[in-house]
Amino acid sequence: MPAGLERQAGDHLIQYEEIVGYHLEQAHSYRAELGRPDPTLAGRAAERLERGGLRALARGDVPAAVNLLERSAALTSPGSLALLQSLGIARMEAGDLEGADRALTAAIERADTEGGPPLAARAALARSRLRLWTGRATPDELQTEAERLIPELDRLGDDAGLAQAWLQLTNVHCFLSEMADMEHAAERALEHARRSGRVREEADSLFWRCTGALYGERSVEEGIALCQRFLAEASGPMAEAGLVEILAAFRVRNGDVAEGRDLYGRGDKLYRELGMRLRAAINLQCRGTSELAIGDFETAEMVLRQAIQEFEDMGERAVSSTAAALLAHALCGQGHYEQAASALESSEQLTDPDDRLNQALIPSGRARVLAAQGEVAGALALARQALTVAAELETPERMRKR
Repeated sequence: MPAGLERQAGDHLIQYEEIVGYHLEQAHSYRAELGRPDPTLAGRAAERLERGGLRALARGDVPAAVNLLERSAALTSPGSLALLQSLGIARMEAGDLEGADRALTAAIERADTEGGPPLAARAALARSRLRLWTGRATPDELQTEAERLIPELDRLGDDAGLAQAWLQLTNVHCFLSEMADMEHAAERALEHARRSGRVREEADSLFWRCTGALYGERSVEEGIALCQRFLAEASGPMAEAGLVEILAAFRVRNGDVAEGRDLYGRGDKLYRELGMRLRAAINLQCRGTSELAIGDFETAEMVLRQAIQEFEDMGERAVSSTAAALLAHALCGQGHYEQAASALESSEQLTDPDDRLNQALIPSGRARVLAAQGEVAGALALARQALTVAAELETPERMRKR
């Protein structure tokens, strides 16, 4: 029966592959219950489910990707290196950061037996990026790894791996507030993503390219035009969601607050429809930053608290630390200084020593709390410390808005 299904599907197999995979999976399950397991049948089912999962991941349908890839892995436990790597990425997008780490670690361990330097490198890059988010890796470690792998991947002609490596560098430069370097890395990632036909990496590259424009030296008009151009070129809802998020920030900065809020809402809806919990939470933080910049401290507090809760539920630390610092400034704006002090303490506990933005946000927040308490000398000292760090950041407009 399963073989007949495959023959009947014929040229339309890709369209019906998930259905065929399901029936092969069920046939294997029935045989196993009868004490007659068929490894060949299990392998055919796993292959169909894996292909369906990879297509779901590429188009940004994260729940479907996780479901199909986990079922495939269960049939061929623990699964191939390529399967485990894709499962790790899908879980990371879904906000299952611990599950993602387990899958990517298993992929790296399999690299020794399965060979294939490109796949091993991609799995290592994906896990490093994940561990930056969870506070288990440093920006220096990620930069060293990416710069070591880029020549090797270039020699192998692995454009997909090169896109991942350059995207890793965009994360590093973002973390260090090096916006010009981040734009450059995003441009290189975009080049390799398009060359390899990797839609997900292309979407990420477009997002980081526009993020660099948002927090760099480009004018608002240039940034809006860049986002709109990329939106016209973008393929798929994942790219659209990321670009809408950055366009929303530009619109608010341009004074178009209602339109910006609508765009943030559109981005949130897209991310949640795609099952991308981590990105949805980051979108909330970006909106909170915009609300803080225009002085709507109550809305900023509401949005940032939601973002922090979602980050905590996922075990994310890197972005959550900044959200907590921003929350403190929103609370100061409302005169809630005791709550602000608590938020700053939380931020400090989560902050990596290399996080330069937080090195400005935290002391500036503490300065506001001390000033409200009448401790002028201490407030001035902390304010000067924050200004010294801010002067070194490549985000002058962003820091002025704090």
